[in-house]
Amino acid sequence: MILSDAPAERAVLAAICRYGSEAYHDVADIIDEKSFTIDSNSMIYACLKHVMEKSDTTTIDLPTILSGAKEIGLQDLVSDKHEIQHLSAIMKFPVVLGNARQFAAKIR
Repeated sequence: MILSDAPAERAVLAAICRYGSEAYHDVADIIDEKSFTIDSNSMIYACLKHVMEKSDTTTIDLPTILSGAKEIGLQDLVSDKHEIQHLSAIMKFPVVLGNARQFAAKIR
């Protein structure tokens, strides 16, 4: 049985979107795409990872994530209206930077 913690997954992604490389480097050593039980979240993390490792940027916006998705072949994320709405909701999800690693440990 696979355990799922959707709020923790969302919090990790939201922290990376909000705090950029600081949050990414705080969690990248303990999670990867396979840590996420929700397919959409796994795809979003793959895009964030690609963007962070490519440029180590401190700010993330929707176009940056969607562009990263195209670069790594995740067309579903770019072309599906529901996926874009899900991503937009994650980007608005309130999270404190200091909690990102704890949430990452939960989904690991």
